[in-house]
Amino acid sequence: MVPRPVCRAEIGEPCGLATRNADGASLDFAARETLAELIALLAVISWGAEALSRASGVRLTTVRRWLNGAQTTPRRIVDWLRPLAAFHRDHPPPPPPPRRARGNGAF
Repeated sequence: MVPRPVCRAEIGEPCGLATRNADGASLDFAARETLAELIALLAVISWGAEALSRASGVRLTTVRRWLNGAQTTPRRIVDWLRPLAAFHRDHPPPPPPPRRARGNGAF
């Protein structure tokens, strides 16, 4: 599952990339950029919070905090994901096999 944009109406945050953490404090520019990059990298790899948690050995709660902006994602995690995403971009999956007609050949 690919993470979706955060909606946090309870603190006045519109749907989209979080600019405030769970306490209502503004995220600094670097934290927003890291969060945006994390979400983009996970989308390329087709990972969600659970897959990132399993692969990185980080608790799922912590990964969810990164994705909702409550905690800043460590730079080492983003640096680790970059080559994985590059590999996925450079080596897309093969196309699915052609579908065969069923029955008497009528469409």
